[in-house]
Amino acid sequence: MNTAARQAFVPPPQRRRSTERRSVGRRQYQSGVTSLPQSQPLPRWLVLLLVLQRYSLVTTLGLATCTFGIYGWSVYSQQVWSDQYRQLEQLKRDERQLTGANAALYDQASRPTQGQLSGLVLQKPDQTLFLPPEPQRPWQTPASPPLEPVRSSPVGY
Repeated sequence: MNTAARQAFVPPPQRRRSTERRSVGRRQYQSGVTSLPQSQPLPRWLVLLLVLQRYSLVTTLGLATCTFGIYGWSVYSQQVWSDQYRQLEQLKRDERQLTGANAALYDQASRPTQGQLSGLVLQKPDQTLFLPPEPQRPWQTPASPPLEPVRSSPVGY
């Protein structure tokens, strides 16, 4: 700043805080900063109650978290159990249907064809064929294959 501007700028006078009493209406008050009263140490029972409150708050939050976790787990496990039970019931129904279909197929296959010529004839004892046994052959030892030379180095791993 130049000198003319410095001379033109004059800071406002600072107020001094005084401890003198001023009257405002009917009341009088002391201006200035007053110090807070000295705090006295808290009684032992009150300190214990404050500590108990702090720890009970932490314990309550922990128990609430555990409760929500257990509730979520129980709902999830019931849902999984319900899905698995539904799948078990479906498998039981499928098993009953397969057993019934298997029995029907077995019954159909075991019945002789009635009125149809299938070429199958019931076996009678006088129609049995007996073949004579083939003569015994002498025992022959199998020929051993030729031995390959042992290689000293491995071919591969």
